[in-house]
Amino acid sequence: MWLRIGMVIGDKYKVVRFLGSGSYGEVYLGQSISTPTEQVALKVENMLAKRWLLFYERTFYQSLERGAGDRGRVPRLKDYIQDFDYKEHLGSGTSRTFFRPLTVLQIWDQMLENLRFIHEYSITHGDIKPDNILMASETIPTWST
Repeated sequence: MWLRIGMVIGDKYKVVRFLGSGSYGEVYLGQSISTPTEQVALKVENMLAKRWLLFYERTFYQSLERGAGDRGRVPRLKDYIQDFDYKEHLGSGTSRTFFRPLTVLQIWDQMLENLRFIHEYSITHGDIKPDNILMASETIPTWST
């Protein structure tokens, strides 16, 4: 993990917990400093990854959001902080969450509906895996070990 739980990013967001990682970086649950009830996903890109990929992703989400008109399905880019030096904040830790079978079916149903939605815009996801599933609500029941 590149960030520590509790650290503040760009004087705007507090890191709450690690969510997952992929080829280009890691994603954390964050909390807005100015609006503590607002939760955000903090995506930290690996500096070895090409910076244009993050710019492309940001542009992609913004254009899809404008064209779709459905803010519930498209991640909304709230902020973009560049050149944050996370190396001085290195930490470690792991977290495993397990879902009940009914919850897995509910997540699967939502995921298929969202894939159908993006396919309507001739978009193919191309990297479906558990780390790329962002939960929109904290109301889904889980238990952890």
